[in-house]
Amino acid sequence: MIDLIATGLPGFILQKLNRDELNDTTDLFNEIRKYEDHKPLENMNIKSRTDEELGDLTYYLSQYDFTVKYIPGKENVEADCLSRNPVLESEDNKEELLEIVNLIQIKDIVEDQEKMKQ
Repeated sequence: MIDLIATGLPGFILQKLNRDELNDTTDLFNEIRKYEDHKPLENMNIKSRTDEELGDLTYYLSQYDFTVKYIPGKENVEADCLSRNPVLESEDNKEELLEIVNLIQIKDIVEDQEKMKQ
């Protein structure tokens, strides 16, 4: 993981990249948009911050072109889908409810995000 950060790749990449993948930077330097339900993050300008407490983090983040957009928690479909556990009301139909919850697909999330943009 530390080797990946040293080569300039984001730390969330966990698989080993081959030589061709390391040279393929088509998406690496595009603008990153983060949709967040924490309003203060939208106004935090990382590139102009000089907080000593956040020194290393702000330096690291300032290397990337990203924006944080505020979306209220109820409308943040992606976060809801990925971070909230389903509430199961009874044990009788637990398997059926789990199957329904697991039907959510990435394309559904993308479609909902497109609707929200309009």
